[in-house]
Amino acid sequence: MKIDIRKRKAFYIALATLMAVTIWIYVDMTGSPDGTARIMTKEFKDIPIEYLWEDTVLADRGLMLLEEGTDTTVDVTLRGTRWNLAKIDRDDILIQADLSGITTTGIQTVSNKTGFTTRSLSQIVEFADIKPYTATVNIGELYSKTVDVHCEVVGNVAEGYSAGELTISPTSFEIRGQQEILDQVSYAKVTLDIGTDAVSSVSQLLDFEFYDANDQLLDDKDIHSNVDQVQVSLPVNVTKELTLTVDFLESPGARKSNVAVDISPQTVLVTGEADVLRDVDTLVLSEFDLTKLDSSAVYNYVIPIPEGCENLSGVSQATMRLHFKDMTSATVTTDRIRYENLHTQGRQVELLTMEMSVDIFGTHADVEAVTGDDIMVVADLTDFNNAVGSYTVPAKILITSGGDVGVSGTYQVRVNISDTPDDDQPSEEPTEEEAVRILEGIKGKYEAHHALFSMRRPRRFHMTQVATVERILDKTHAEISVPRKSACGHDCEECAGCGVTGAAVRAKAINPIDARPGQKVVVESSTSKMMHIIALVYLTPVALFLLCYLLAVAFGAGVAVQYSLAAVGFAAGIAIAIAYDRRLKKQGGLIFRIVRLF
Repeated sequence: MKIDIRKRKAFYIALATLMAVTIWIYVDMTGSPDGTARIMTKEFKDIPIEYLWEDTVLADRGLMLLEEGTDTTVDVTLRGTRWNLAKIDRDDILIQADLSGITTTGIQTVSNKTGFTTRSLSQIVEFADIKPYTATVNIGELYSKTVDVHCEVVGNVAEGYSAGELTISPTSFEIRGQQEILDQVSYAKVTLDIGTDAVSSVSQLLDFEFYDANDQLLDDKDIHSNVDQVQVSLPVNVTKELTLTVDFLESPGARKSNVAVDISPQTVLVTGEADVLRDVDTLVLSEFDLTKLDSSAVYNYVIPIPEGCENLSGVSQATMRLHFKDMTSATVTTDRIRYENLHTQGRQVELLTMEMSVDIFGTHADVEAVTGDDIMVVADLTDFNNAVGSYTVPAKILITSGGDVGVSGTYQVRVNISDTPDDDQPSEEPTEEEAVRILEGIKGKYEAHHALFSMRRPRRFHMTQVATVERILDKTHAEISVPRKSACGHDCEECAGCGVTGAAVRAKAINPIDARPGQKVVVESSTSKMMHIIALVYLTPVALFLLCYLLAVAFGAGVAVQYSLAAVGFAAGIAIAIAYDRRLKKQGGLIFRIVRLF
């Protein structure tokens, strides 16, 4: 490749120039080439003077600092390296004058004290000069006066709203200065702008101005005050008619829809801040539990007015009359009694209460719809896990079906709790009578007996899977596709990490439920047969490997012969497994049974 000499030369020239400039800047900013620091100066104009003790010590002596004839700024020159001087800003420079030593009026001089707002800057630069070195101050007599604060409101409130009482804080404050100036001040004034068509209260911190007796604005540069701003608030009020209501607590048998309610008065007229009443349309007198209403009643309530608002109606109490439009009660007897929450093992519970009368209430239609079969009495044995003997246990009433009714009264059930002998532990499964009674209420008598029969069948160990019916083979058999599973239990299609491929295998299955092609079904297979297959496929090669190896060792064969015979044994085991697999396929493979639809 041909290199452009001119381009390379230009590059080197630019690089050399950049390095030279960098070195020059570094030397110029930090020091001379001989290693000594290069010191420079920099001037800062009009640095303000901060006068100390003006509002404390000087004011306590009845003196004040007059602007006319008093120095307000100085010129400062700093010394240091260019690098360090570049770090300094005029705001970093601090010039202070101490007024604590002044005791008389007139023109005087005080020393200026220099420094930096950040202490570390004094270690890299120094003050070379300050002009003037001393500050000239003009001290006069201090007078004070208290003035009131007036407020002018600009703007208007929206139609339907009204302005409330204006509040100002503070309403007056002290001013200080020369007597001839203070004598001109009549009051301080702030202006509150609420905008056009205001609908909410306004609160602002406002700056003030001084006016004379002729309402003429005064120059306040020589007037000092002990406050900076005035807080002004103007509430914007609205008048609304609010509806009186009651929050009803409902429960079964006691619904709001079945209650006639009359509240007098129905509404009240309220005025107050718009921010408070903006989203308020109702006033809630109280909460009322409808289960505590027998038939009809009259209640009196104090009308709750929102804080800061005023009731313009002249009525402070409301009366509520209410009664159920349709209400009746009845006593229903039930023999559906059970217990729950007995967690202690080895305890037997006998229910001594065989039936119970339950008082219910509600509308006529709902009450008439409830029978004894719709009521369940449940005894709670939570507090009796460590008890033995006969007890009266609190019970709750459950309405399992029928109408929307409530239950009145409290109920108890007698039970007997005893220890169960170790050799006569009760079965975890329900007795035949209990199972039939429970299942009859859920699925009917026929299904209950069918389920009970299923529970009586001897338990077998089976593996279950979800399969798809592909086709019908005969009246009792179908061909299914079963997702292939690896030894780890994962779907091979989603993993294939062990080398097993194929999404599913097809197999023959017994079809007692008459499942049709395309349906998803749950199938089971014999676990014992599966274990035999696993043992033959996996254990036979390993067993033959070890057997051949041990035989070679026992006969004193060499190492090479030992490993050779072991390999032959392993290969023979693999051959046996393959042959068994082919035989299994000819016999129809693993037998599946369809148990139910998925």
